[in-house]
Amino acid sequence: MVHLKARSIVGVNVLSKPKLRVDANEAWSDGSAIELMWRMAQFDIEFFEQPLLFYNHDGAAHLRRTLGLPVAANQSAWDESDILELSKKEAADVVLTDQHQLGSLSRFRRAAWTLSTAGIPIVKHSFGYLGISTAAAVHVMASCPNFTKANQTHLTLLRDDVVDGGLPTFRDGCLDLPEGPGIGVKLDPQRMAKYARYYDEQGEFPAYGAGNDLVKARERSKAPGGEGSR
Repeated sequence: MVHLKARSIVGVNVLSKPKLRVDANEAWSDGSAIELMWRMAQFDIEFFEQPLLFYNHDGAAHLRRTLGLPVAANQSAWDESDILELSKKEAADVVLTDQHQLGSLSRFRRAAWTLSTAGIPIVKHSFGYLGISTAAAVHVMASCPNFTKANQTHLTLLRDDVVDGGLPTFRDGCLDLPEGPGIGVKLDPQRMAKYARYYDEQGEFPAYGAGNDLVKARERSKAPGGEGSR
């Protein structure tokens, strides 16, 4: 089974190894969620993210009461009114969100402090953005007390970034708070020009692309030497 293989990879000793997180992305029914979460609980799951449809706050609260297992909300926490509803119904043990999902840095910070008042940790969600958005989010995270769990980033999957100095350096899994003016980082003109050309030639990253960008990706895969020709 997938979760058994994953636990064997990261290790059984959860005191020294990373814990697993399970993201169902709204795929389970109430009954399936109870069965699957109960079966996976033996692998010491840190939390089960979005097990039910985003609007099913009552169902999420029922899962928490019935199983006593940690439930996380992402799609259910799309705006501040959702976060208030989750808090009132005790439907989440942790909330994953970010400035893009909520619409601004100030709303991201306000959501974090609202959750702090309710005693709920927040985890920075990631849509795969680059150094500018990451630096801005780190400032919000440093100003709130309840970013107490590991946060999401896609920086470890990248070869480069568009800011001066390229990719930042992680130390013990953490990023330093940028100390420069503003949000602490600057765009690198040469990198910007390079990746602007790449975008014009290659299109958007297929996981986020649409329309012509996906057509470009398919054409590249069929071209001689492309992925589809191997």
